Amino acid sequence: MNDAEVDELVARARAESSSSSATRIERRYVGCSHISEYSLNEKLGEGTFGVVWKGMRGGNKAPVTATEAEKEKEEEEKLVKVGLRVRKGDVVALKQIIFHNEGDGVRSS
Repeated sequence: MNDAEVDELVARARAESSSSSATRIERRYVGCSHISEYSLNEKLGEGTFGVVWKGMRGGNKAPVTATEAEKEKEEEEKLVKVGLRVRKGDVVALKQIIFHNEGDGVRSS
């Protein structure tokens, strides 16, 4: 995935996060999902980009780790770009992006 594709992915997810809840749940983009599809069960610690959680993805009960990033736009984009390229070492590769508004009524912690 090149930088232009990553930029487009971030722009789409950001646009979705600012729309109404009903519209947001109906739309899906490759690599993006809504926070309501996950349950974050155990705080594992804090990493470079924020709080790291152990949890499950709703329908298929697949185990996940999630980073709750509270960064500015430029730092979010860096997280996405770096995450999409990581494939080795002690860093978990980015599989999906979840954008969430405080106003959507879903608690993330």
